Amino acid sequence: MPDITKAEIWIAALKVVFDAPQVVIPLLFLVAGFVWWFRGIITQAKIEALGAQNTTLTERLKLAEDRETDVRQKMDALEKTVKELTAAEKTPTQLATSTAKVAAALKEVRSANTAVHDILKAGTVSFRPDSPPNLTFTSPKRIVLEGIPFTDKSKIYWNPLLFETVRKAATALGRDRLKTLLDVNNVDGVGMQDKGYHYIEEGDLSVQGQDANRCWAQIFKLAKGANLTLEVEFVWQDTPKAAHPGLVGKFYVGSASNTG
Repeated sequence: MPDITKAEIWIAALKVVFDAPQVVIPLLFLVAGFVWWFRGIITQAKIEALGAQNTTLTERLKLAEDRETDVRQKMDALEKTVKELTAAEKTPTQLATSTAKVAAALKEVRSANTAVHDILKAGTVSFRPDSPPNLTFTSPKRIVLEGIPFTDKSKIYWNPLLFETVRKAATALGRDRLKTLLDVNNVDGVGMQDKGYHYIEEGDLSVQGQDANRCWAQIFKLAKGANLTLEVEFVWQDTPKAAHPGLVGKFYVGSASNTG
């Protein structure tokens, strides 16, 4: 199958339509082929999930199908655009503009499809650290902060990671700059432990523990602000209330992190 994300293919196809508007089959065939390619990925993944009877694979499929809805909407819009382009004659300039728009839209759809494919095939799904999924009912499995892995199992949780990130940020930025980056409850000096406050000596302040989602939001903000490198692998607990039961996720914050 030709690479239909290339503008040259669309220019050639639309040239046919431009010369003979009634001949739309070649162009629509390209769109149909693209839709077939995408649906084949989802179908194959469903077969694999059913055959494996694996919770992680099944939840990976569920996540991919959630994203599939958006992709299908884009494909429907693309098909509508193509049909509109074939409905009227166009000047060479309009033709060039139209083909460029179609090629760009098609490339965007294919990029989204590739992301879905990667989710289905990956053992661990990487998420954007600045656009995290719902982390309720998740548990960190592995944490590496500034190149140093957490080896104490009692600290491989979201709140201990929050406190350690605050400590690292305080050392890197100083107390005054640190306080401008804190969005969670904090008090100067030693806070009340029975209220969930944890004292950070490097900043001479105490930070209150948070739920997983608020924890990560603060951790990410501090890591970016202090230029810290951080890698976290986590897993959703096997409960229907979790966003993706059994699925393993990953965040990476650093010079190569995907934060737009």
